[in-house]
Amino acid sequence: DEDEDEEEEMDCSPATSSLENFYEKVFFEKKMTDYATAAKTLLGASSTSVQDALKVFTAPESLGDGNYICMHCTQQNGDITRTKARKRVLVDKCPETLTIHLKRFEATARGFQKVGKHVRVPFTLDMQPFCIPPRPGDGGAPQSRRYGLTGIVVHSGGMGGGHYVAYTLRGPGRWYYFSDRSFSSSSAPDVTKKQAYLCFYKRLPLDDDAHEPAAAASAAAC
Repeated sequence: DEDEDEEEEMDCSPATSSLENFYEKVFFEKKMTDYATAAKTLLGASSTSVQDALKVFTAPESLGDGNYICMHCTQQNGDITRTKARKRVLVDKCPETLTIHLKRFEATARGFQKVGKHVRVPFTLDMQPFCIPPRPGDGGAPQSRRYGLTGIVVHSGGMGGGHYVAYTLRGPGRWYYFSDRSFSSSSAPDVTKKQAYLCFYKRLPLDDDAHEPAAAASAAAC
């Protein structure tokens, strides 16, 4: 699974260094409408996408007045100083194989229930918008943050019982359906219709920016 980096940042003093400018950009970016739109889509009755789910998951969150003790102001004032702050969860290092777990079960006032909302799963996923930007002084060779879908797991049934099946890519454009010991050929359009529970992606090489998995071309016809 991907490594996550969860941090907090105060807004009580201006940025004075390259590192502070980095955190200012990450936690206090101005374009918040994208997150609001993604949240409405995610919580609405219509279908949503993995990208919308990631936007909501990584959106900056206000902690509220008095919930964060600012160490900088505390040291300056000689007394505990509370201030406004924001928290944000972003991906720090992308793995070779990316696993995305979609929440298909939730607790409600009537107990636990299955979430049957359709989530569109892209055949090519760009994780760049959901990752921490390069920090000042970061070294090492750059790595691709684009991924190609290699398989999904689907849960059929409800809270009282069910069954798990899988759809996997076994070659260019060759999708297969697996259920216990049986399997059969499938197709990209069929995969797009399923209610994915787990999604598996493989990192695409840096020089493959224009690459689209063969599955995507097949899905375009659906």
